[in-house]
Amino acid sequence: MSQTLPLWFIFTSVSWSMTLIWAFYRGYKYHLKQEQILDLNLYLMFGAFLGGRLFHVFYEYPNYYRLHPLEVLKIWQGGFVFYGALIGAVSFALFWCKKNRQQPLIWGDFLVPFAGLNYALGRLGCFFTGCCYGRQCHLPWAVTFHSHKEWGIPIVPRHPTQIYAFLWEFIVLIGLLLWEKRKSPSHKSPGLLFFVWLGLHALGRLFMESFRDDDRGAFILNQSVSFWISVILIFLSFFISLSLKIGLIKMNRPSDKVTGA
Repeated sequence: MSQTLPLWFIFTSVSWSMTLIWAFYRGYKYHLKQEQILDLNLYLMFGAFLGGRLFHVFYEYPNYYRLHPLEVLKIWQGGFVFYGALIGAVSFALFWCKKNRQQPLIWGDFLVPFAGLNYALGRLGCFFTGCCYGRQCHLPWAVTFHSHKEWGIPIVPRHPTQIYAFLWEFIVLIGLLLWEKRKSPSHKSPGLLFFVWLGLHALGRLFMESFRDDDRGAFILNQSVSFWISVILIFLSFFISLSLKIGLIKMNRPSDKVTGA
């Protein structure tokens, strides 16, 4: 039987390609070398892929993969979690920064638009695939996913939660880019842009989670694990952003430029 490539993979591949091109252009503003950007991008891709897949396996369907361990390798069937990808990407980025004696707060600000764009386009891929769907509703903008027939899911009008997430992330992305251009927060408070994005992303995720109806693994206190991760990230990002703004957290560096290792 022939296999087709899920649209989610196509959107993800396109987004990674777009962000890499954009990163080379954006690198001039941050005084970064193209070799550094390409090198870190490879770490980010591997970390995001590994973290997203492992989070799906061990959080969403651990019992299934325990009985069918070889299914873990069938990545073309889907099964990735954004928060797992984010944790994996950040972990590998921190390792890369330590290895190359780079400042993670500057690189975090540099990577904000790429994280937002990848997430937004990834949600569009989810929409066209039919995953990460919302609860049944009868609003004028409700959508029906015909792919659900193949999955054994009732074909009914649903909240387009993927579009909610896409629109929120796109608005946040544009807003932060305009703020960065006007106020230059990365120059005065390195890391502020990243943690503001993290908090706003988590806030939008809370909204999205309140409408979702797909299977996302075990719930805690009637809420998904992604919900609780979002809550933690909102408080964490608020505390760190405030600390960066008032100078409680400072970056020890001799200059504003990041030099190659």
